[in-house]
Amino acid sequence: MKHRFLAFAALGIGLLLAVATKAEGIRTAMEAANTQFDEIYNKGDAKAVAALYTPDAQVLSPGKIANGTAEISQLWDDLMKAGIRDHKLHLIDAKDEGDLAYETAKWTVSGPAKDGGRKSYSGTTAKVLEKQSDGTWKARMHIWNMDPEA
Repeated sequence: MKHRFLAFAALGIGLLLAVATKAEGIRTAMEAANTQFDEIYNKGDAKAVAALYTPDAQVLSPGKIANGTAEISQLWDDLMKAGIRDHKLHLIDAKDEGDLAYETAKWTVSGPAKDGGRKSYSGTTAKVLEKQSDGTWKARMHIWNMDPEA
């Protein structure tokens, strides 16, 4: 009986470790993807940002919906031309199931202020991502909002 209990205990611990390792794996993958997104955006390359999305992706931003990589590239290019810089994502949560994952994050940028200077903007974002055949993740759906201005 004691050996059976120890076997079940070892199995339970092994399953918990596997779940924890899987959760850490997707968090690590999403943090790496967010770092890549920030680096590419902050270089001002809207086409390279759009390449981080699936060809049929949809981006739902405040006031605009972009479908497919051409429209997504234009959306990011418009934001870059408007002076939105210093993009930074801060992961809140990430989970995956097979070839799909989601992440939630806080974002911050700097942009033009009404007085001609610069100010910080922030908000939250959510993405649904698909795992690609090469093991990378691309966004299939991306939505964000803005925090109220102080």
